[in-house]
Amino acid sequence: MFLCGAGASIDGGLADAFTLTENVYQRLRDSHDRDASKVFGLVVAKVIARKVRDGGSPFERVNVEEVYDGIERLAGRNSDILSDFVTGWDPALGSLRKVSERDIAKAFEAILNSAQADNFSRGRIRLGMGAPRQFQELLTKLSDQSFGDSVGPVKDSLLRALVGSLQHNEEKIAYFHDILRISKSNGADLATLNYDLIAERSADAVGFKYDYGLGRWNDEKIVKFARSSPTNIRILKLHGSLNWFARDDDIEISEPEPSRWSAIPNLVFGGAGNKLRIDGPFLQLRHEFQTRLLQTNILVIIGYSFQDEHLNSIIRRWTSTRRKGKLVVVNPSPVGTFAHAIGSPYKREDKGKIGDLTVDLVHIQAGAADAVERLRKVLDEDINLRREDKNGALPHIHFRNVD
Repeated sequence: MFLCGAGASIDGGLADAFTLTENVYQRLRDSHDRDASKVFGLVVAKVIARKVRDGGSPFERVNVEEVYDGIERLAGRNSDILSDFVTGWDPALGSLRKVSERDIAKAFEAILNSAQADNFSRGRIRLGMGAPRQFQELLTKLSDQSFGDSVGPVKDSLLRALVGSLQHNEEKIAYFHDILRISKSNGADLATLNYDLIAERSADAVGFKYDYGLGRWNDEKIVKFARSSPTNIRILKLHGSLNWFARDDDIEISEPEPSRWSAIPNLVFGGAGNKLRIDGPFLQLRHEFQTRLLQTNILVIIGYSFQDEHLNSIIRRWTSTRRKGKLVVVNPSPVGTFAHAIGSPYKREDKGKIGDLTVDLVHIQAGAADAVERLRKVLDEDINLRREDKNGALPHIHFRNVD
């Protein structure tokens, strides 16, 4: 099984999660969406302030998913019990436009065109259940002192700006062609957390057909993959895709066009707490990933930062059930930044001593594009469970570093 995180797409021209924060903010500013850019900037400032209170640097960059989580909490704050314990919200939020001039004009136009318009001549207006709908909605907005309804549309604006920022560079994805060839030659499925279409474009380039497992979704609501073939590769897009569009609970797969960016693709976005979605095929895709992973003894992880705790638990379950497996991590970061997420269930202890390893852990400290040849070599090697070297990250984590 191959599992690709955001780092697998960076060499293809995609921005990382921190650069995406800056790109999305700039797109919101360029769109002249005053409310969206204001809320987005305010939440970024709050995230930085929170990090500083915890001892972090005020110059630390912010992950775009953290910003989205903050906006989502603001939009849904009326349904959060903690809202009842908040005595005052940031006054900057009060300046958001709850009612626009266009709303007012449309409401009064409806009044003038209604059957009750003659009441103006007598200097009074009879309101209540009989008032035109537009005017009732206007009164509701004017009387509502919350800003939840104003923040809600900002989420959609953020996602539209995000979609516009997730376009890869076709001239830079040759390395991913090789990754697909390597995975296919090893009989592997490809799971990805990325929304972009680098895997699909690479499959087209090398002559592979790809299967999302959604052929029977709209009719039967099940994820079902076709049988494997020499020219067919299974792609499990665990967090959705730029070319998936939801219609109720159905999925329409169509090419994303700039003119369609007003239609938001079906994406799982946000922090780890938002990664489990009950709508759409996402829970079934995650189950399919776990089932297929447990059927193999080789797992290759490329560019994943181990921030999804639900996914980490599946990886730990895999390591704890192996008797002779190989885990290859392609990541430019040192081992210590992610070794804790993998955990130690793959080793056995006997009277306080470390027992025999059951998983051959290999770290290729490089980006995806630079790791291709080393990855090919490592997968051609036998599984090595006899090792005395330690990398020093944790006493019980044994990694074989590949130069």
